Amino acid sequence: MLKITIPTRKNYKEIIHLVNEAERIFFDIYTKDEAAEVGVGNLTVEDLISGAKTRQYLVLKDSKKIIAFASFRLKNEQTVWISSLYVSIDLQGKGYGSKLLREIENFASKNDVKVVVLETEKKARWAVGFYLKNGYK
Repeated sequence: MLKITIPTRKNYKEIIHLVNEAERIFFDIYTKDEAAEVGVGNLTVEDLISGAKTRQYLVLKDSKKIIAFASFRLKNEQTVWISSLYVSIDLQGKGYGSKLLREIENFASKNDVKVVVLETEKKARWAVGFYLKNGYK
């Protein structure tokens, strides 16, 4: 059974593993120096703790583990900004990322937010395709 929840700090190591593993694909489009500059593959517990001060986190869990993670924030009264959205590498393409995206959109709707925005690397064709498939421009 799948469940979307707000993670606790005890979940942070599992989230870090998921995100850092999923970010490995960026090594196909970034040089080693570029990847280091943007922080690809080196998320830490401290990063999540610090980020939780300004962002909200959601995880999608099955009965055994966290299979997807999203981070977002209310940028202003009209805008939700998605900071990140990751799905476990072996489970991508099954609609799990879309489930988290819909949950963020529901949050926006409940808070009378007019727009949900995000930014992704143009060369990350898999990410661009995911967002286009989900109605983003």
